[in-house]
Amino acid sequence: MKGLKVLALTAAMAAASSAFALEAVDEETLSATTGQAGIDIALSLGDSTNPGVEVNHVRWEDNDGFGATYTKAAILDLSNLAVYGNLFVQLDAGTDEGALVGDASDDKSALLVRIQATGLGLNIGQLTLGSNDDPSAAGQLTKATLDHSASFGSLTVSNLSLPTALQLAISAGGASGDGITVGISGGSVAMSVDFLDTDGGGHIRQDIAVNNISGATMTIDALDGTASAAANSQLTNGALAIGLSSMSIASVQVSNIQVGDVGAASLGNVALVGVNLSGTTIYVGGR
Repeated sequence: MKGLKVLALTAAMAAASSAFALEAVDEETLSATTGQAGIDIALSLGDSTNPGVEVNHVRWEDNDGFGATYTKAAILDLSNLAVYGNLFVQLDAGTDEGALVGDASDDKSALLVRIQATGLGLNIGQLTLGSNDDPSAAGQLTKATLDHSASFGSLTVSNLSLPTALQLAISAGGASGDGITVGISGGSVAMSVDFLDTDGGGHIRQDIAVNNISGATMTIDALDGTASAAANSQLTNGALAIGLSSMSIASVQVSNIQVGDVGAASLGNVALVGVNLSGTTIYVGGR
């Protein structure tokens, strides 16, 4: 009898082990069961008192002036830049993603970029327009102090947040065949903007919220002179074409508009509701 009990127990264990047998799992199945494949990037950039990114100067130079008379170079200088806050980015790639870039009939591959942000801030200590009188133009953009300079003031963008992930689906192929197509969906942006007139001491401040960016498809193409002139007769040297084949924004709200002292009485609020930019194309070209 004891032998029969041992035999029965052994048979039961064998049946159980075959029912719950382990099987080899490929990478695709493993990804689907344990989490999505891709890359997560988290950036912690400090705070307003100890920013993670600081740049002394960012400068743009027009090295030939404008017109036949005003031919001396001018430089736009953004000084004492600081960036801070928290940013989270997810990267994924997939095929059959045509619907995400406005092409449901195409099995395009796409790079998916999802962005979330909390408490991001940008400080620009001074916006200055000036020149460099050095006739040799050596170190034109790196000179410590510009000549004939005038300040516009300073700019602070604070509390910039993307509470719901803004998704960018980036695919090869623009409006003209080659180029880039970007599908934009699911996102709202909020921020506070404060411009300070450093001489007058007054502020222009407002809170801005862009709500529910959806159904957006943007194409980016580089056009030669012939193609850009066909689009606009004044663009004869080629241009970057940014097309908004579809883009809708539920609302843009500008609130707590203040002018003058910090804490001044608000001028009120402004709202744009049902913004549709579909069919708009922006051309950017050199002179």
